[in-house]
Amino acid sequence: MKITHENKDGEMIIYLSGELGHHEALKVMHEMEDMVDFHSSLKLCLDMGDVNFMDSSGIAVAVNGHRMMAQRGGQFRIAHAQAHAMRVFDAAGISKTVKFF
Repeated sequence: MKITHENKDGEMIIYLSGELGHHEALKVMHEMEDMVDFHSSLKLCLDMGDVNFMDSSGIAVAVNGHRMMAQRGGQFRIAHAQAHAMRVFDAAGISKTVKFF
């Protein structure tokens, strides 16, 4: 899993590329928290356009991001999730609480 980020117009965008399984999910959650804290961001976007595999660990990433930003009074969203990832999110009901685009 490759993780890159940028702060664009006050929004922390974290780009994921590769496979998102258990070990990668832990790394992504730490990266999200570190970057949001470092930049004092109230907006976080997880761009999953280049994620080619995701298991149920992706649910933990989405829940963690949503909870972290809600505690800060901020916003969390997921961009460009592939169809395979959306099936996992939809099965878990994540799309009812997290904004996808």
